[in-house]
Amino acid sequence: MNKKVLSIIIVSLILLIIGTFIIISLNNEMDYKIINKKNIEVYSKIKISELVSIENGKILNDDYIDTTKVGNKKIKFKYLTDNSSKKEGEFYIKIVDTEKPYIGISGTYMHVIGNEFNLETTTFCGDNVTVNPKCIIEGDYNLEKIGEYPLIFKAIDESGNINEKNFILKVVEKKSKTSSNKIKFDEIKNMLPSDAVLMVDVSKWQEEIDWKTVKQSGIDYAMLRLGTQKGIDQESIVDSYFDKNIKEARENGIKVGVYYFSYANDIDDAIKQGEWVVNILKDYEIDLPVAFDWECWNFFNKFDLNFYQLNMIAEAFLIEIENKGYKAILYGSKNYIENVWKYLDYDIWLAHYTKSTNYTGKKKIWQFTNIGEVPGIKGNVDVNFYYYEN
Repeated sequence: MNKKVLSIIIVSLILLIIGTFIIISLNNEMDYKIINKKNIEVYSKIKISELVSIENGKILNDDYIDTTKVGNKKIKFKYLTDNSSKKEGEFYIKIVDTEKPYIGISGTYMHVIGNEFNLETTTFCGDNVTVNPKCIIEGDYNLEKIGEYPLIFKAIDESGNINEKNFILKVVEKKSKTSSNKIKFDEIKNMLPSDAVLMVDVSKWQEEIDWKTVKQSGIDYAMLRLGTQKGIDQESIVDSYFDKNIKEARENGIKVGVYYFSYANDIDDAIKQGEWVVNILKDYEIDLPVAFDWECWNFFNKFDLNFYQLNMIAEAFLIEIENKGYKAILYGSKNYIENVWKYLDYDIWLAHYTKSTNYTGKKKIWQFTNIGEVPGIKGNVDVNFYYYEN
């Protein structure tokens, strides 16, 4: 075979291959089309079928797309045509983050002269994607001079989203005492919504409780602190009054659930805590959910976490609880439920100390005060509305 003939054969083969690819490409273009070319928000729950349309066919692996990382992403999928041919397709999406970082500071912040303090690192500043967003304070202030300083707290994440919050830094010589008048029990009963019942939540801080008197007052439900983590990366301990509280509450006909106070900063830690809670509960009976209570906002900046990762830590605990046959619930204050705990699908135990909450989400329990007066309990106590039919 001479070189001329060989060259013709090679060129023909190349043209045949190119033509085959063109035909396949044309067929694929006829088989499916992209119906949603908009940017996809990070952490969105979206399936392939919401982005692709198959003409007279169907997608075979209509899975949720992993949208946990910002940037361009290639999506591959398999589909069936109208003549039962199995084919493969692919397309690109862009995952973006348009959410501003969250700044956990109120309109006024008070500092007592002489206390150790770093406003930038102490203030809770976090983001749904960026770990440790850039958090800076604009304005002049003097932590050693009494006065009121108008400042701006600014937070910037890796996607360029910016949040700013104006606040007043009050530098004082000493904090003034704040009054904590109790909400009388009669007033509490008058506040009770028609679709809820009264509930208390207690721990060792209430010390000895006369559960018979609590029951006689008309309270039939209680959440008891089962235990707490001693601190960051520390062991779990049982609340010193838990055994007494659960036995005496149930003996007096009060239905109980439990909560666990966690400092977990990784998934493995949360799973171990869930296992620990379940192991304690094997010796008791409960009627209500097991709550995950995480309130380590003063330490959050040190944990190297974003909000999504924190949600996955909470979910690890909650899954462990439900896998063992218990109902799980997430505890949190209104601001954190709305701005941080956004990626979970569990019942909510809302903490919002007000007579009329503007929280619009669905809640199972609403802790509306921490200065309630309840017969049988000394001192202030947390009182809740329990929406038992929700």
